Amino acid sequence: MLVARNERGDVLKIRVDEIGGDSRDWDNIGTMVCWHRGYKLGDKHDFTSPEDFMERVGKLKGALILPLFLYDHGGLRMKVGSFAGLLPQGHAEFDSGQVGWIYCTAEKIRAEYGKGKDARAKAEKCLRGEVEIYDLELQGRVYWYELTRKLTPGCVAEDGGEGVSENTDEDSCGGFYGEDWKQNGLADNLPEDCRDLLDKLEFVGREASYGDDNDD
Repeated sequence: MLVARNERGDVLKIRVDEIGGDSRDWDNIGTMVCWHRGYKLGDKHDFTSPEDFMERVGKLKGALILPLFLYDHGGLRMKVGSFAGLLPQGHAEFDSGQVGWIYCTAEKIRAEYGKGKDARAKAEKCLRGEVEIYDLELQGRVYWYELTRKLTPGCVAEDGGEGVSENTDEDSCGGFYGEDWKQNGLADNLPEDCRDLLDKLEFVGREASYGDDNDD
C-alpha cells in the first residue's frame, strides 16, 4: 500500500482495487475472442475454435482483426502481437503464445469513426487501447484510493454532513488503471489542495484488505 501525509494532516492511501469492475463489460468497440485451457480470457463468444473464428470473421469484408498473445510466467500479461524480443531470454518462446484475436467489424468502424483510412487507424488505436487496459487488469494494476482530509475550523464535509469526525472528511474511489495518477484520472478526482500528496507517496508494506485498519 502507498501512503502520503502532508503538514495539514491529510492522509492519502492507495491500494490495489480488489473489487474493481471488468473492462470487458465497458462499451468497447472490440470483441476479444480467446481460448485457453487454464484461464477465462476476453469476452464470451460462440466460436468453437480458432478455425471457426477465421472462417466466420476472417472473411468479413473490412473487418479489423488483431492477434492477441498471452505471457504466463509468475503472472499474466497480454498484448497485441508477439512478446518475442521483449522478455528475458527464452521466456517468450516457452511462456507466451497466441491465445486469440480482438476484432471490430467494418460496420462498427463506420458507426464510431466514419469512413476512410483515418477511421480505420482510429479504430486500431482504440482496439490496442482496450488490450492495454485489459493487460493492466491481468497484472492487478488497478487502484483504489482513500483520502482523509483535515477540515479547517467551522467547515463541514463537502456533502453537507459533519464529516467522519469533528474535523475530518473522508472520500474514496476505485477503478484507476496504472500508476500514472495524472493520466488515469486519480489526480483529478482529488481536491486540488490535496493533489500534492501524490508527490509524497511512500510504500509502507503489504496490500491491506478492505476493512483492514493496519497500515503495514
